[in-house]
Amino acid sequence: MAAGRAVLSFGALERQEKNASECQVAYLNGQDTIDFQELKEKQKELACLIGGYQVNERQQLNGYESRRERQADVVRVNFESDCLFSCGAQLHTTDFSGCLLDSDTMYTLFGTGIPSGQAVSWQGRQYTVRGILHSEQPLMVIQWREGGQEEKGVSGILLSCNEELYRNQNMETLERVFSNIEAQYYVKDYMNLLHWIELPVKWSDFGHWKTWLADINTRRKEIMYRKKDVIENYFVQRMWEQLGYGLWAGFLLIGLILIWKKRKRTGIPSIKVVKRKPGREE
Repeated sequence: MAAGRAVLSFGALERQEKNASECQVAYLNGQDTIDFQELKEKQKELACLIGGYQVNERQQLNGYESRRERQADVVRVNFESDCLFSCGAQLHTTDFSGCLLDSDTMYTLFGTGIPSGQAVSWQGRQYTVRGILHSEQPLMVIQWREGGQEEKGVSGILLSCNEELYRNQNMETLERVFSNIEAQYYVKDYMNLLHWIELPVKWSDFGHWKTWLADINTRRKEIMYRKKDVIENYFVQRMWEQLGYGLWAGFLLIGLILIWKKRKRTGIPSIKVVKRKPGREE
């Protein structure tokens, strides 16, 4: 049964990765900020608008029964968690008593990284841990509850970009609806660094590489200097992990090639295993 759950979690993780790569996130600058109820009405008008999220920074979390404390950013969302977060588990829009928790906070509060009914207390309510997020920044994700207490408005909005005909097509529409969009980014730019590269098939295609290098430089400056919230930092961390894995794989491949060339140059014979038939003597 445990093996079946592991296979299911791996399949869910792969599906969540695909869902997140088809999303675009836009920051709202805090001036004339809307609340979740107003955003819900706008979702009826805009097909590309998936939902929004609200970041509550440095909140005090308490482990129910463990009596341990931890500060973390609490993020309220009003969309299915698998639209943006990859952890193999699911936090549905109707699950007001569940949460997703980063692995370090989970271990600090409960001494384990495996969710098995543990509950986190925040602002007088208890939330059962449904899944674990791989985030270096302390993070808890919960669902927005209509009629619940809200300290402030929506921090950012989530858009579906899988039907875009060209980059930033959705933003042209949203800027007419939202007057306070500060910045935006595509999740796939962090999850798949080479997604927009097309191999040249004719000489004129090499001219596009100059534009591609300029885009990389612009994105590098955005990543380094733009102020980012806990959601974007979550994807920035994923990007550096991909670069690390890529470098490790590259060094491993170079090492294997050098060993093969050295073996071929020195003429070391390969080892052959000879099987003897039983009862036969030479």
